[in-house]
Amino acid sequence: MDIVIKNGRVYDPYNNIDQITDIAIDNGKIVKIGTVTDEAAKFIDAEGCVVTPGFIDLHTHLWPFNDFGMPAEATCFPSCVTTAVEAGSSGWSNFELNHIFTSYSKLTIHRFVNVSVSGLPSIGKVDEIDLRILGGKGKTRIHRLFEKYPGEIEGLKINVSTEFFAGRGKVLLEETIKLAEELNTRLMVHITEPELPTAEVLSMLRKGDIVSHMYHGRGSSNIIGEDGKVLPEAWAARERGVIFDVANARAHFAFATAEPAMAEGFLPDTISTDLTNMSAYKKPFSFSLPFIMSKFIAMGMSLEQVIDCVTINPANVLNLHDGTGTLTVGKKADVAIIKVLEKDVEFGDHQGRSILGHQLIKPVATIKEGEFVYRDIEF
Repeated sequence: MDIVIKNGRVYDPYNNIDQITDIAIDNGKIVKIGTVTDEAAKFIDAEGCVVTPGFIDLHTHLWPFNDFGMPAEATCFPSCVTTAVEAGSSGWSNFELNHIFTSYSKLTIHRFVNVSVSGLPSIGKVDEIDLRILGGKGKTRIHRLFEKYPGEIEGLKINVSTEFFAGRGKVLLEETIKLAEELNTRLMVHITEPELPTAEVLSMLRKGDIVSHMYHGRGSSNIIGEDGKVLPEAWAARERGVIFDVANARAHFAFATAEPAMAEGFLPDTISTDLTNMSAYKKPFSFSLPFIMSKFIAMGMSLEQVIDCVTINPANVLNLHDGTGTLTVGKKADVAIIKVLEKDVEFGDHQGRSILGHQLIKPVATIKEGEFVYRDIEF
């Protein structure tokens, strides 16, 4: 036996496990959940800790060849993230350069292709989408990428912000949806300051498409209508199977949007960071995935709900069946070990508001395919 984790509270929503017990890991896989008496190379006493599947961050920017991308392993492993989604930092012209780099990471990385030529070359800059190119050379290249990397590309990324595409947002979205349907894939839609009303954007999205920055609070339109309630189109989109993701970032979350939505029960399907070097380790806005999870506990969600939003929920969104997001015997051992600290913590938003929370999720160890890739010096 390589590793035995003893005495932790094991929480795995996929397998309906929530109990104080042990986990045995051997040869990169989980081999037992239950009392373990066998000898092991490493015994880890996790008393007072919660042991969960490794976290999945559904929205990251991990490509270092622009001025805001984050180093994948150095950013994710200390946050208990074992699987991440690269959310369209590169477009169809430079996707393979991104792929070459990220393929060497121990971190499991899934990818979206930006429908612009080169994606996000810089902070505050989205490469322009020329419909003539997207419908010609771009369309051909995107089709080839999906053929070359089957199962590795999760979908297409598009930004519909007025800031970048004033006057063209609707037609860009329409053409991208057509392309996604040809490819039988999903969209991830950056929805802050939309060029067309949020209700109209939501009405166009299909089952499996992802709304990024669901609680953004930027511009004149978001998921909260003029009556102060969640838009009927948002509820209808959720009923159709559209996914609503936090993608917090530094400037894409507002309590003024989140609080009334959550009061109605419009909770996130997934919690993700959208971390860049503008937001990582920055308090009180984003810092890390466990920090953002802690913020949602402060806003009324339970520990179990926020763990679901970074494990089984994103695994289901991505249709993963390899054990990702679970602690399934016989599957790969991606494990997060956390402590929930009782302490006062300030959580802020881009509008200058803050709230005081009283619990903080602290990562103490991360195991990736049976190997420690992060461990707190005191653990």
